[in-house]
Amino acid sequence: MSTNKAREEIIDMFKNALKENKIPWRQGWMIELPENADTKKAYKGLNRMILMLVSQSRNYKDNRFCTFKQAEKNGWKVKKGEKGIPIEFYSIYDVKEKKLLNSDELCKFKEKVSKGEMTREEYEERIKPIIRVSHVFNAEQIEGIPVKEIIKHKTFEEKNVIEIRDAIISEMKPLEFRTGGNSAFYNPINDYIQLPDIYSFRSPEEYLSTFLHETSHATGHESRLNRNIKNTFGSEDYAREELRAEISSTFIYQDIGIEPNDDIDDNHKAYIQSWIEVLEKEPNELIKAIRESQDIADYVVEKYNKGIELIKNKELEFKEIDIEKKIEEYKELAQKTENDLKLAYKKMDELIPRENIRVISKTR
Repeated sequence: MSTNKAREEIIDMFKNALKENKIPWRQGWMIELPENADTKKAYKGLNRMILMLVSQSRNYKDNRFCTFKQAEKNGWKVKKGEKGIPIEFYSIYDVKEKKLLNSDELCKFKEKVSKGEMTREEYEERIKPIIRVSHVFNAEQIEGIPVKEIIKHKTFEEKNVIEIRDAIISEMKPLEFRTGGNSAFYNPINDYIQLPDIYSFRSPEEYLSTFLHETSHATGHESRLNRNIKNTFGSEDYAREELRAEISSTFIYQDIGIEPNDDIDDNHKAYIQSWIEVLEKEPNELIKAIRESQDIADYVVEKYNKGIELIKNKELEFKEIDIEKKIEEYKELAQKTENDLKLAYKKMDELIPRENIRVISKTR
């Protein structure tokens, strides 16, 4: 099967799920993450999503997959008549040096672009993706494969969620975190995330899901992954950024190893129609969004891992701004001045931005 044909199947699979009012990257995500039965490595990005969606539709209980050759190598046998699942293997090629690049080498080129040492056009001319399609089979399609031990998922309590939040924020400085109000959003102009109090949410998992969504937006800041995130609400660019935040927050959730409850889907369906419109117009936007979402997830999970070590060693310094308390402080200050109301509202405006600068927003 050609790359283009495989991609058409993949994109159609996702569009059809969205049209059924299902969010494909959330379908079946409570099972173990798909992994290669031979290498034991977990699949990432697009391949993870494909294999989870197919597992859901075919009701596979086993999370292991491998190619026909890998099955043969291990003395296993693909059952007669079984159909493989197309996945993509993605590499980055340096046209000038005529070699494949690892992640560190690729990061160096991206740094050159961000520092102005290489133009975006020069980067795109020199650095090219190489994609090949392979087919894998689920363990349930294979004879002779050893039985897989089922791993029980963890559920997280409030204290675990707060620990995850603090670990990530502490490693994404100067990003601020603010608590209060009734909206959840990331403000790209002043670089802060604001969420209502955790007790406003139906569950700790829902709070964490919302936090990870807004954190995904925050990775777009110029000091981090530098995406265009100052988009008008309702625009196609806004829908594209929401798509990235949705997918990447799911990846992060999975990589941290949390089993969610059913509540968290409800707040993520408002954008389905706008995502369908984007994918109908630009089908390959899905592939690009998933690839960038994996970059976002890798970035945040790296910060989480560093921050959680600081927490374990009791070296973490985390500052949370409670805007309700701040507003009360400003009111008290205002009462001691001649222009009390003007001062109070000026200070409150700094904490609660007007709608026109709430560029990336999820209203609760």
